[in-house]
Amino acid sequence: MSDIFVNGRALKLSVDDFERQQQSDDASSTKYIILQLLDNLTNHQKLELDSLDVKYQERMAEKTYLFQYAGHDLDRIRAIPFVRSANAYERSPKTSAHLRDVARQEDGESSIRVNVRLHKESDFSSEERASQFLSQGIDEEDDVRGFSESNSVRVAVNAHSITELERLDDANRIKEIENMGLNSDRWHARRQSCYCRELGIMLAIGEKVSKGVKSSEDNVEWLVQRVSAHEQEARRWRRLNRKL
Repeated sequence: MSDIFVNGRALKLSVDDFERQQQSDDASSTKYIILQLLDNLTNHQKLELDSLDVKYQERMAEKTYLFQYAGHDLDRIRAIPFVRSANAYERSPKTSAHLRDVARQEDGESSIRVNVRLHKESDFSSEERASQFLSQGIDEEDDVRGFSESNSVRVAVNAHSITELERLDDANRIKEIENMGLNSDRWHARRQSCYCRELGIMLAIGEKVSKGVKSSEDNVEWLVQRVSAHEQEARRWRRLNRKL
């Protein structure tokens, strides 16, 4: 079988490599194992493995699956008729090199918004995990949200708390959420520039009105409309940020 890549790291699946890895008898240090089966995994087989405390995590490749298992004896798993090979698996980093660099470089008080994708067979739903983040004080902005459709949790954490998230067994991948991207930032800057220009006009009109200087009804009406438009834009921007 050809190799596959997990989070950018090559995972050897050749027969020779499996035969060499048969010397791996203890998964207690990694808590994860890779099982290559003789055929695709069935629900009945999954239940049988679960009874041995071998917890399904995800499909890695054809007939190849990742399981959570902290036992010392892999031989009893290899003896199962439908198992071709069972080996300890050292998990690759859950975060990108870029996010780890950001976490190291940022001030400890800085807040980073990340998306935590959970394993499909996590013991917690995304909503339950989001509630736990709130109760444990992990979230920095009290705006943690769970997304059941993507099985993920969006959370804002202290830069130094990224490593805490990596220790969660049910966390699969942790990705930084880019606020709006370069083009959107430029668009937002242009909008801010327009707002500042309009705000100056609005203040000038307001000053004239406050001093009793007659201002046309059109200017007053325009002022009211622009204030309303600014409020609507501010609400829209807050909603957009909450979705990210």
